[in-house]
Amino acid sequence: MNTNSDHTRKLLVGICLALVACFSLQGYFRYVLDMGTGKSESNYFSTMSRFQSGASPSAEIALAGSSITGRLPGRESGNQEIANLGSDGGPALDGIRLIAMDHIDTPKWLVIEANTLYGGVGYGETLIVKGAQGPWFAVGSRLPLLGASARPSGMLYAKILARPKVLLGEAFDVNASMPIAGQVDQFNALTHDEKQRFDQYVSALTVLHQRGTKFLIVTYPAGVMREREVFLMQNTIAELAKRFPISYLDLASQIPREELQFTDSVHLSPESAARVLQTIRYFCKTNHWS
Repeated sequence: MNTNSDHTRKLLVGICLALVACFSLQGYFRYVLDMGTGKSESNYFSTMSRFQSGASPSAEIALAGSSITGRLPGRESGNQEIANLGSDGGPALDGIRLIAMDHIDTPKWLVIEANTLYGGVGYGETLIVKGAQGPWFAVGSRLPLLGASARPSGMLYAKILARPKVLLGEAFDVNASMPIAGQVDQFNALTHDEKQRFDQYVSALTVLHQRGTKFLIVTYPAGVMREREVFLMQNTIAELAKRFPISYLDLASQIPREELQFTDSVHLSPESAARVLQTIRYFCKTNHWS
């Protein structure tokens, strides 16, 4: 009996020591070498990393959008006052809903990406929204070593990718834009799925407006949008502006494309993303930041 107990005790001690060693090594790479992931080998885990990093505490500015927004340097990169809720393959609604559902702390400013407001429409709830409603999301938000940003495979991918972390840049000189409304009758004739998406925006933004969040909608310099996407974007901005106090920045028309760098036809380079973020921060600060 004593021999068996000794073996069991030694096994448990060995397992505990192995776990301590693994977590210590993981923590060294995550914190000392600053290898926490922003972009990893998986779109899902890249998004989860941003969302968990931005979940708590409440941010000065939360950026809700797609992977276009995901390229801006948020808390996962070191900008502590910025919660980056860019959802790879998803729309701004993903981050907005999770704030309204209290899975992510309510920010002072919510910056909504206009480029992909109706991305994935008709496909139901996205994987990130489903995943963020599970217990692991809250655990990873409070204990980063158990979160998506500290996954060893993700950190290795980020290291191999060798994309620099650029947190600050010079702001572009821009001004508030006026929403462009189209034909109301046509907008009222949205498809069932488009109407449902619009209603979801209104429902979630109503909750955040009641909490005192300020809204800024931004059209980012990105790829060429289809005619239907432009129609939906312009009319949605105009309709939301009728319901809520909203500021609008059309950066796509105000920032010359030749002054920006891209990693592909859609996504900003780290240097340009930092400049765009600084532009947004400056706008918020000079427009009743509190």
